[in-house]
Amino acid sequence: MTVSPTPRTHVLQPGAGQASKVRASANVDQNAPVYDVPSATSAGLIIIPTFNAAAIEATINTAIATIESQFSDPITVYINFYEMTTGLGQSQTWFANLPYSTFLSALKADARTGDDAVATSLLPSIAGNPVNGQTRINVNLANLRAVGFNTSPTQDGFDGQIGLNTTITSPGSPSSSGSYYLLPVVLHEIDEVLGLGSALPSVPLGTIFPEDLYRYSAVNTRTFTTVDSRSVGGVRAYFSIDASNFLAEFNNQNDGGDFGDWQSRPRRAGVQPKVQDESATPGANPAMSVELTALDVIGYDRVFPPVVTANSVTPSTGTGATQTFALAYGDTAGATDLQQTWVWFNPTFASSSANSCLVYYDRGTNLLNLLDDAGAMWLSAPLGSGTLQNSQCAIALASSTAVPSGNTLTLTLAVTFAPKFVGTQTIFMYATNGTQMSGWQTRGTWMVPAIITADSVTPNAGTGATQTFALAYGDTAGATDLHQTWVWFNPTFGSSSANSCLVYYDRGTNLLYLVNDAGTAWLSAPLGSGTLQNSQCAIALAGSTAVPSGNTLTLTLAFTFTSAFAGAQNVYMFATNGTQSSGWQPRGTWTVPATPPPVVTADSVTPDAGTGATQTFTLAYGDTAGAADLHQTWVWFDGTFASSASNSCLVYYDLGTNLLYLINDAGTAWLSALLGSGTLQNSQCAIALASSTVVPGGNTLTLTLALTFAPKFTGPQTIFMYATNGAQTSGWQTRGTWTAP
Repeated sequence: MTVSPTPRTHVLQPGAGQASKVRASANVDQNAPVYDVPSATSAGLIIIPTFNAAAIEATINTAIATIESQFSDPITVYINFYEMTTGLGQSQTWFANLPYSTFLSALKADARTGDDAVATSLLPSIAGNPVNGQTRINVNLANLRAVGFNTSPTQDGFDGQIGLNTTITSPGSPSSSGSYYLLPVVLHEIDEVLGLGSALPSVPLGTIFPEDLYRYSAVNTRTFTTVDSRSVGGVRAYFSIDASNFLAEFNNQNDGGDFGDWQSRPRRAGVQPKVQDESATPGANPAMSVELTALDVIGYDRVFPPVVTANSVTPSTGTGATQTFALAYGDTAGATDLQQTWVWFNPTFASSSANSCLVYYDRGTNLLNLLDDAGAMWLSAPLGSGTLQNSQCAIALASSTAVPSGNTLTLTLAVTFAPKFVGTQTIFMYATNGTQMSGWQTRGTWMVPAIITADSVTPNAGTGATQTFALAYGDTAGATDLHQTWVWFNPTFGSSSANSCLVYYDRGTNLLYLVNDAGTAWLSAPLGSGTLQNSQCAIALAGSTAVPSGNTLTLTLAFTFTSAFAGAQNVYMFATNGTQSSGWQPRGTWTVPATPPPVVTADSVTPDAGTGATQTFTLAYGDTAGAADLHQTWVWFDGTFASSASNSCLVYYDLGTNLLYLINDAGTAWLSALLGSGTLQNSQCAIALASSTVVPGGNTLTLTLALTFAPKFTGPQTIFMYATNGAQTSGWQTRGTWTAP
């Protein structure tokens, strides 16, 4: 079958922010080139230019390289470039007229991309084209070769001629106005040599060109009309490969412009300049965009760069200090095309990379790289053995692998997070093949738990009915992260909490809780004052505190244990932040005596203040085991407690002997006498024994002393008191003052 090719000319002319194009059709030459059965002719799309204008050569080569990089068709396209002095640019091309069904079969057979599949699925395999029903179609010779046909040389030896007016372009001829960028003009004209363009408005040989197959006025509605889109009832025409998504608007207006170009006079609001705009825009330098799709679906095999992806992490969420993560990255050119795969554990993407866990694997070197704490340098080691770590995370290299399979590389990392890295960490992933990249993608979150500890009790062993315990609890997220801290005094952990001393402090409420005797309800009170007690123990709240400091909370509790709780008690401790816990930990032992030791007190003196050389003082002492349990009761009149006992009035009564003792002037020996008669004296004071008595009553012993102070013992004297039962003491207590005149 022989078909005569027909030349056609496109003229691009500059205007006030626009350019118009005029197409003319040359005579048909019956002896012109023919096309025949498809066959491959080369390894990829090649465009060979012939230059008549050296000044535009570099830009033309850039345009050619741009288009050649986008398509892989094994064809060679010959274009002659020349300079002209009118208009902006023009192209003259050769096309053939052939049966639509023949072209459609070749177009479908040549489909390589997803866009091809979508576009050709809407082209029914029927004799008449779906646009104007004609059984034939016009196709540029370069376009025919792109779908596999051989074509004979044209009369001029070229597939197209392109003229460029470089007197108004940049770059351009000397003294060029530089109003228009040359590159998009060259791209525009090459696209038309390759086959872009409409048969409208003249409709050569009564039929369409391939781009007209994708001309729609509405969803699923093809259009092929010259009704001006600017007129009342006018029709807008759109380029679409799926009959629903409109990628560009055709120049469907009778303004002298090419109906196959994009509408741009005026450009619709929000629409940016494009290479195939009907009107060129001064100062605009658009790159090819929708034009690449148009060339793809009319028969050229578009080359898409590899798509690099950061796909997923498994698990993508969870909690734990140790976890093995499987990180999947993709590359449509194959997993071995990937150069680096990254993962970043950090609370937010915007924060610094310092003090985080930022890792990347370099496939070429098989090295894993971890950023140091300062975010300033990389720590690296090969996968296989050892550990790579900073202060936030450690990676066990023996358990970490990188496995390529098809288009996916799976990087498995065995990570242990440090306690200081506590909190919610976002998992960001990134991959690159050196050219394309996935960009940083958010792929998961991981909670690094706080480490909660029940550390110690001080003292951790001992015996006594009364003791203040300092209980230390820890939280790597800070002491204020703790919710509750517990202590349990009980013989064993397995026994019931009934009839025990189980206590917890709630930091949020500042309340201390003590379980009741039955172990069924909580008694509570705020720290600060009062007593919290059951039948086993009592806690003096005024002597109890909770003090956070750094990662440690110290709970100080002032306990008094009852005789009912006698025996060896284990000290168990527990803490929680509401999510993590320390678990119950044994931290000490304490023995509660069967009978608590007596409490000895030096209670009061009456009067406790006054002036006089002679005064009878009533001194009260206590012993919880009874007044008869007391051994000695003391009183000391002296200026200060720190001074020597010499030249003072220091007295004690011994219950066992019924003797009253008075220190001598030197403070080196005791003067003594029985109560009842006589006088006991030194140079500071004298005691009338006949007027002095000792009276026990219940737990109180009252010692009455009739004192006369010597003139040399003038001045204010503090009254100190003391008592002992031989084992327990009251300690010296300040109970009053007296001034001897």
